Amino acid sequence: MRKLAVSFHFATVAPRAVRCYDASLMLTVPDSQALLALLRKKQNEMVRTLGALVRIESPSTVKAAVDRCGKRVAAEWHKRGARVEVLPQKQRGNHLLITLWPGRRTAGQVLILGHLDTVYDTGTLARMPFRIAKGSAWGPGAFDMKGGIVQALFAVDALERLRIVPGKQVVCLWTSDEEIGSDTSRQLIEREARRSDAVFVLEPAYGLHGALKTSRKGVGQLELEVIGRAAHAGLAPEEGVNAVHELARQISRIASFNDLRRGITVNVDVIEGGTRANVIADRSRAVVDLRAAKISDMQSLERKLHSLQPFHSGARLKVTGGFNRAPLERKMSAALFRKAQILADEMGFEIEESSAGGGSDGNLTAAVGAPTLDGLGAVGDGAHSPSEHVLIRAMPERTALLAALLATA
Repeated sequence: MRKLAVSFHFATVAPRAVRCYDASLMLTVPDSQALLALLRKKQNEMVRTLGALVRIESPSTVKAAVDRCGKRVAAEWHKRGARVEVLPQKQRGNHLLITLWPGRRTAGQVLILGHLDTVYDTGTLARMPFRIAKGSAWGPGAFDMKGGIVQALFAVDALERLRIVPGKQVVCLWTSDEEIGSDTSRQLIEREARRSDAVFVLEPAYGLHGALKTSRKGVGQLELEVIGRAAHAGLAPEEGVNAVHELARQISRIASFNDLRRGITVNVDVIEGGTRANVIADRSRAVVDLRAAKISDMQSLERKLHSLQPFHSGARLKVTGGFNRAPLERKMSAALFRKAQILADEMGFEIEESSAGGGSDGNLTAAVGAPTLDGLGAVGDGAHSPSEHVLIRAMPERTALLAALLATA
């Protein structure tokens, strides 16, 4: 056993406020080389387990399919002596809440977070089967994120085998609707995050070097509707209020809100309007993608968008929507990332960090104040595409890192 004296700085975010505190933690680091060596011997078994999960298709919108995958995952946790709670959903797949080493009296909780659903329709396996080639495991959902589920299973196996029991209660939450917005799981995620001293999100790593995601942009969607007044385009155009013209001017105004240097992007990606070429358009509509790297910028952007005023006095604007995931700011990940760096160094490899433009359920956990480290899942590439794959050689390292983080939480 080796000991490292490490000082960490945690930031806890409450709504509209930030509370910071320092904690001096003595980490008892288990024989990291033994962890990694054990998991390298389990590499083939990990790949077989991954194949079994990938072959159970689980598109977000097909409840029966996601539930079949969930039953297999639940069975794997049952074999490991965990307490498995199935949280039924009417329209979406059931969520799974897994308590590891149940019955222990502990101070504090650590949350492992991931999802069962994929973006692939039923039948994708017929043209994109699970296969092993070029040192990678290929198949729909292998990278995003069934590889992460497999790594969690085998991280617990390794801790059990080496008789290492984390000091805090470990809970896993596997949700069924992350790929379509987490509508049914959001409250559950936020509840468990509020109970947790740390959240480890098993979304895929960034890039083939396997960087952890220490920040993510906040993400949202806004709809702008313009109500004008119809008129004959030839006989009385002056009597109309052209909603399409108004929308065009509003789009130009909205585009000026972009600030790439600050990580603010505002993109109008869907537009509709008008009925016929000879009728002054009385309605038009735009759907706007919103992203921001900082909570303050997110709030400022929402205020601007909801304060839009028409250029034409006869037009009316209706603005709905906004951000549905706040940014995961680096201050919520910094201490956990530093800890991961130290543990990886103990095991003989390096860990880098990255920022991601897309959101995950890690945005939700950070927003309620839980220190959150994202991108702890599989290393690979091609998410949501026919080239989706996981690097097999990286699976033991990623699993060992998660096990070490749990052991020292």
